Amino acid sequence: MRAFLRWLMASRPRLLAAVACSLILFPAGSPILAQTPGDTSRVTVQGTVLDAVTGRAAPTASVSLVNGALRTATDSLGAFSLAAVPTGHRLLLVQAFGYQDLLMPVTVTTPMTPLEVRLEPNPIELPGLTVTGSASVTLTGVVLDASTGAGLSWASLGLRGERNRAAADARGAFRLPRVRTGSYLLLVERLGYKSLYVPVRVTAPPRPIRIQLEPDPVVLEGLTVVYSRFRSRRNAYPRVVRDYGEDRLTRTAARDVVDFLRFESSVMFTSCPRPGGYLCVMDGRRAVSPRVYIDEIPVICGLDMLAAYQPQDLHLVEVYGRGGQIRIYTRAYVERLARRPEMLFDADLYPPALSFDC
Repeated sequence: MRAFLRWLMASRPRLLAAVACSLILFPAGSPILAQTPGDTSRVTVQGTVLDAVTGRAAPTASVSLVNGALRTATDSLGAFSLAAVPTGHRLLLVQAFGYQDLLMPVTVTTPMTPLEVRLEPNPIELPGLTVTGSASVTLTGVVLDASTGAGLSWASLGLRGERNRAAADARGAFRLPRVRTGSYLLLVERLGYKSLYVPVRVTAPPRPIRIQLEPDPVVLEGLTVVYSRFRSRRNAYPRVVRDYGEDRLTRTAARDVVDFLRFESSVMFTSCPRPGGYLCVMDGRRAVSPRVYIDEIPVICGLDMLAAYQPQDLHLVEVYGRGGQIRIYTRAYVERLARRPEMLFDADLYPPALSFDC
């Protein structure tokens, strides 16, 4: 014991130096000495599952992470909490008896905003029963970016040879109503991505479809330039310009572009002063025949031409002033601009010898 004390006293200068060195190398705020924080790469995802028709809670619904072992169920109030979900683009599968399955793309971040999930009732769903005869169902699913897993908003979907068409919402989820059971080719399109025909087998009850679109890097890069040029021209115009993108065009119930402008924009239509039953727009106190451009090409009898287009067929609609100038753009034209950018005419530059009247 005495020998140990003598060694300790003799080694005191070296021990003090070692302690001082450790304080310099590992200060109090360093990760080694501090308490190890929790894993910020995993987040608890919370939310509520509701009936899309009544708005009431959907109890005992199952919420699970696709391609993962995480699963939970809603309580009597429809609330759920799914712990330890990795951050990034994820896909949730929500199921409940009497409702259609729902694939829901979610971007998991920290902090995470609570989700609100709405399930569509499916009264024909019975356990163990699959109808192979003729029935009408609602086909649901989600459209994702194949490279990132993120949901693709406003993607366009349609069944080949059928009139059924739909558009994905802001998260990439879609609903295609009134689909008869059977086999189809589903065309999925999104500007900046490669179009895809997906073979689908529709049964009753239907199962949600997961669709992945491959990005087109050339078009995605070119769209940045195209959107910048559109925006610069609108900003240079001396009057107010309103633009309507796919988020409005794909969700409207208007049957054509004229109806869309009448009910969802500031354009006020009236009868033209001259005989013939033509439509004009009110620009202040004057009734004027609007100048209409389709894919940058001026057209005669412009409002009649606009009535031939459905809003879902378009990528962009611009209204200059109070409607004296209206420009619409198809997806095919915007994609062509993205692949080979071209200069745009100034908004107030019109061919002087061209009549826009019918």
